[in-house]
Amino acid sequence: MIPEKTRLFLPLLLLLLAGSVTSQGEQAEAKSPEKKMPLWGEASLSQWEFVLIHPTVDTASVWSIENGVVRCEGKPLGYMRTKKSFKDYALHLEWRWTEKPGNSGVLLHSRGATVCSKASLFPECVEAQLKSGNAGDVVVMYGARVAEMSGDYREGTPFLSIPKREPSSEKTLQEWNAYEILCMEDTVILRVNGVVQNIVTGATPTEGSICLQSEGGVVEFRNAHLRPLTKKDKRLRRQLMAGQ
Repeated sequence: MIPEKTRLFLPLLLLLLAGSVTSQGEQAEAKSPEKKMPLWGEASLSQWEFVLIHPTVDTASVWSIENGVVRCEGKPLGYMRTKKSFKDYALHLEWRWTEKPGNSGVLLHSRGATVCSKASLFPECVEAQLKSGNAGDVVVMYGARVAEMSGDYREGTPFLSIPKREPSSEKTLQEWNAYEILCMEDTVILRVNGVVQNIVTGATPTEGSICLQSEGGVVEFRNAHLRPLTKKDKRLRRQLMAGQ
């Protein structure tokens, strides 16, 4: 028999448990944007969380924002990731190297624990490469897969790269570059400054958080937003698939 006090508090307990499950479910559920959606504001990164290989480092000393421009110092290694998960979207993002060419990346369909360690620097994801001179490469990490992989993961090698199709279309140091990234079911299309540099298919996972890497170079980001996929996007996909 349930004690009387327990019976009195049981409905409240069940309500709290239900609310907790709903909240966790909402956080885990990937959604597609219904309209243009900025990924940060003029002075706030409240919709992002931060993961560094040295967890005692103040994240504000690595990531900062002013007038809508996000600055990453590049050290220590880590990433910032959206608190929400997304699927089937078009992502626009602009970046530039302010001091010297460096390394970073846009991690798509990120999932897994928010931990950065020597054993697992970054999460399972499909990366749109930002390394200077290599923007447009696709890198699959920690178990993610695409059909265009020329091999398989080897022991101790958690990354595999699919090179960009065209010569570098990046701009010179301190100039702003634009990434247009289409995530359409299991297809990812990368355009760098208007040039289609990569298309990969059969991607898994197909949804998750979006991350920006801290990977050794001072880099700035601006004008990051999602929008719904359009008929034009889908037509581009068909054209690219037909041309392969």
